[in-house]
Amino acid sequence: MQELTCDFPAIIAVDLDGTLFSADHKTITPLTHRTLCDYVDRGAYVVPTTGRCESIIPLQALPPVRYVISCNGAMITDAEGGLVLRTKYIPKQDVIAAWDLIRDRVRELDVVVEVFEERQVVVEDKIFSNIGQYAARIPSFHMPHISSGKAKYVPSFDEYLEKEGSKVTKINFPGKNLRKCPELRDTLRETGLFEVTSDGLNLEITTLGCNKGEALLWLSDYLNIPRCRTVSFGDGNNDLSMLLCAGYGVAMGNAAAEVRNAAPYCTASNTEDGIARFLMKTFLPVSTVEQF
Repeated sequence: MQELTCDFPAIIAVDLDGTLFSADHKTITPLTHRTLCDYVDRGAYVVPTTGRCESIIPLQALPPVRYVISCNGAMITDAEGGLVLRTKYIPKQDVIAAWDLIRDRVRELDVVVEVFEERQVVVEDKIFSNIGQYAARIPSFHMPHISSGKAKYVPSFDEYLEKEGSKVTKINFPGKNLRKCPELRDTLRETGLFEVTSDGLNLEITTLGCNKGEALLWLSDYLNIPRCRTVSFGDGNNDLSMLLCAGYGVAMGNAAAEVRNAAPYCTASNTEDGIARFLMKTFLPVSTVEQF
C-alpha cells in the first residue's frame, strides 16, 4: 500500500442511503465505485458511516472496506477482523424511559419501531407475522432482513427492554412512521437524554453525545489520522455532525436545503457522481498519485 500524501484524504466517510447509494438503496454509480476503489488502492480508508446496523449493510456491494461506523455512530467495527472497536449503548434506564414516554402513542397509531441491538435489528413478533400490513412503513432495504426471519423477534418491547435492554445502540422509527405523530421527536428531544435526528418522517435516537461526527473523530484518533485528512459525504440531518467535523464536509446535491446550507462544501447529487466529482476536483486525480 502506497504512503498517502498531504494532498490526499486518508479517511473518506460516506453515508449510504441518499449519498453513496442511488434511489434503490443498493446501487453505486460506476464512476463513483471505481473512484473510491482507486482511492482505497492508494491507501485511503472508505468508511461507510450510516444509520443502518451492520446486519443490513451490504458490504459486498461497497468498495473494499476495513472500518464501519454504524447505528449513527454507536458502533465502530473492524470489518476485516470482525472486531467491535467501540460501542456506545443507550443506558438501559434511558431506553425504558423513552419507551414509557412514547408507548401509548406508538400503540394507538400502530407505529413501526425497530430497536438496534449492537449489529442486529429487533422488532416485535407482530411485524414478522403481519409483514404485508407493515411493509409500506418499513424501508425496502430493511425488508429482506426482517421478512426473512433474520431479525430478532420479541413478543413485546415492554418485556424485551426490561429483560434485555442493556445492549441497545439505537431506536429507530423508519420510513414514514412519523407522519401522524411528529410530536414524538420533540417529546424525546426535550428529555435531554438523547441525540435525536429526523427528516420529518423517520426518527433516530442514540445516546446523548453519540453521532456520526463524534464517531468519525474517534476513528481518526484511533488511526492517528489528522482531521484535515478526513472527508465526509452526506445528505441527511443525521449526517450534519460529520459534515461539520471533517476536514472536508460535503453535502450531496440531493441533500435537504438545511443540510446543504450548513455544510462547508456541496457537490452533485448521488446519481450524478457527486462523490467522485468532488474527490477528483478537490484532490489530486488518482492517476497522478502514483508518482509520489
